Amino acid sequence: MGVTEQLHDELNAISGSQHTAVTINSTARAGNDFLVLPRRYTKDTAIAGFLIDREDLLRETLDVFDGQVDTIYVDIEQKKEISLFQTAKQMLQHSRLEALKPNDMAVEACDMLIRQQFGDDVENRRIVIIGTGNLASKITLRLSERQARVYMLGRSRTKEQNVIDGLNTFVPAYSAPVRSFSELPDDGQPAAAVIAFIIGQFQEEARLLPYIGPETFLVDGGINNFSGQLIQQLTARGLTVTRLDVRLGLPYQLMAADNYITEFFRDVFGKTEISGITLVAGGFIGEAGSVIVDSITRPGQIVGIADGKGGVKRHEHLTAADEEAIRTIRDAFSVSL
Repeated sequence: MGVTEQLHDELNAISGSQHTAVTINSTARAGNDFLVLPRRYTKDTAIAGFLIDREDLLRETLDVFDGQVDTIYVDIEQKKEISLFQTAKQMLQHSRLEALKPNDMAVEACDMLIRQQFGDDVENRRIVIIGTGNLASKITLRLSERQARVYMLGRSRTKEQNVIDGLNTFVPAYSAPVRSFSELPDDGQPAAAVIAFIIGQFQEEARLLPYIGPETFLVDGGINNFSGQLIQQLTARGLTVTRLDVRLGLPYQLMAADNYITEFFRDVFGKTEISGITLVAGGFIGEAGSVIVDSITRPGQIVGIADGKGGVKRHEHLTAADEEAIRTIRDAFSVSL
């Protein structure tokens, strides 16, 4: 089936849903000019997905879906010479364009997968991360913040140590530091999880075997990071080996269009003036004397009076004008303090 037919098949498949969208990704890998990805569904949105690495195929895809779907999410991470997002900005006339961050989606998906697997509790669990790149580093930091004991295994010992040193400058003060796989204790205790985020197949699988026990959870985050032989061997032993499905991270990508987010910027965040009194909310830093409230359109609580430096005046520092401003807003909206 040709590209044109595949595009129209996907359009037909998602048509009829309350909301429709398309994701267009790129990849650093070679050999994938065009690939149809698994469809994704939320409670009211159907999403078709494509991996595209050629300008002509990108333009054809945008032509087919522009105006036929509500939103087109386009990869902002430029992994090759082609800039998907720049082309989409130039071409799209009808559908809403949103920047897509696949790496962040992958991290969110992996984090959610691990949380689900371990009942949202990885404290003191040993987790091996294979890789020292973007995704491996991000999930390492995330799991370390969740109090896991994380050990990184890279192809280059020098880069491995440099990444570990860098990550340990961010790790919370009372979390266990990130360590090298070579420091993993040889005490017979297996790793709780092994997560791979590399390009291509990991070539040192024999090093992993002593740390893989009956309950070890393996995640192939980079696609084909584990050999077929290892997967066959482990699944025969009853172990769970999972290829990361980034659809788990879809809510993160859709968050910008979520009602809570749109309502926050519409109703909560900002600055306004009522009866000559300046109101600020949602983190908006106001000048000294501004009344800080919980919502710019429907105040229900007065937080305090801005000191003009990003903080809130202490009660004993309030002026008569500050007290009057509080009374005026409290009476106008029947809000609490």
